[in-house]
Amino acid sequence: MLNQSMRKHITEALETTSQARGSSLHYVNPAYTSQMDSKTGLLHGTRVGDKFHHANVEVGQADINAACNIKQRLSDKEITRYISYFKVQQILIDRFHASDELLLSTCYTSTTQSCSSYSAGNYAQYLWTSH
Repeated sequence: MLNQSMRKHITEALETTSQARGSSLHYVNPAYTSQMDSKTGLLHGTRVGDKFHHANVEVGQADINAACNIKQRLSDKEITRYISYFKVQQILIDRFHASDELLLSTCYTSTTQSCSSYSAGNYAQYLWTSH
């Protein structure tokens, strides 16, 4: 964790550089961005060192995965900059459950897929192989 003085110094440097380059700087809530699978937007996958093991069994660079999540967080209307870490966690858990419910309803209406072959644990695998 950065102390307040160091955080202020980094923020000022980012703002100065952004302004000098004519780019815009946006702040987002960083909670769970390194633990989320950027391909599903859910708390799937595992970070191990500099590798991120996606739910669809691909292995990618962990910092790139987190950067993609940070970029996506900018347009997330539900996870705002100042909500608590615990609230972010609850939102992500709710999204996981909603995606699981969507999967189950898709399985029930599909004539070619059986729900017994899918679970929350391989939801992302289903998404990647069914399209």
